[in-house]
Amino acid sequence: MRASTALGAAVLAAAQALLGCGRTQSTAGSPAAGRDERLAVASGAFETEAIDVDSFARRIDPSLVPLATVDHPSRGPAQAPVTIRIFSDFECPFCARAVPVMREVEAEFGGRVRTVWFHFPLPGHPHAELAAVAGVLVYRARGGVAFWRFHDALFDVADSGLSASVIERLASREGVAPATLRAALATGANGKVAADFAAGDAAGVRGTPAFLVNDRMVTGVMPYPEFRALVAKALSEAK
Repeated sequence: MRASTALGAAVLAAAQALLGCGRTQSTAGSPAAGRDERLAVASGAFETEAIDVDSFARRIDPSLVPLATVDHPSRGPAQAPVTIRIFSDFECPFCARAVPVMREVEAEFGGRVRTVWFHFPLPGHPHAELAAVAGVLVYRARGGVAFWRFHDALFDVADSGLSASVIERLASREGVAPATLRAALATGANGKVAADFAAGDAAGVRGTPAFLVNDRMVTGVMPYPEFRALVAKALSEAK
């Protein structure tokens, strides 16, 4: 790897570390201050060179890649050559900022990509567990379309901050009564949230948002050119 490519990879890695929520703190850096500058530096580092995916996306043991089952909300065909497992926290401001990137991925790659949701509520976020449980109940009650609508609604209010009342109101729109939600919180929706978290933990997820693109993992908000390169690499390997 040439020196300039190595430098670009280091800058991207640093930007990712700043643009995510860690398990031991509520956020890694401010979600607003300096964000645009970090994204610009990370993306610009690769403007004149091919993007070396292996420099920022680590492979994991395929046996640690969690199964994507019917219990997980997903978009895209089940037989798509690339599966993107998203480990996310509804109260993580950086997870909200990753949503437009994923929309670009789905728009460009269409039926060649499947995105699958895993709940990964961080301990430092007081309302993340409730939001995750609400997501499980909405999906169980009304299916994938309702879940993704609920997902969008939660992230739309992320900048204003989540609260129990906001989560209950949005879940109620999708047919989940506040009393039902409060009762389910005690068991983590019968263990579903804990199971998702354990699957991410076993795969090496240490913060949010985290993405497994087939068997390559990245953590943090990534500029679209780098995420696109990661998906394109996975597609080329799946042929």
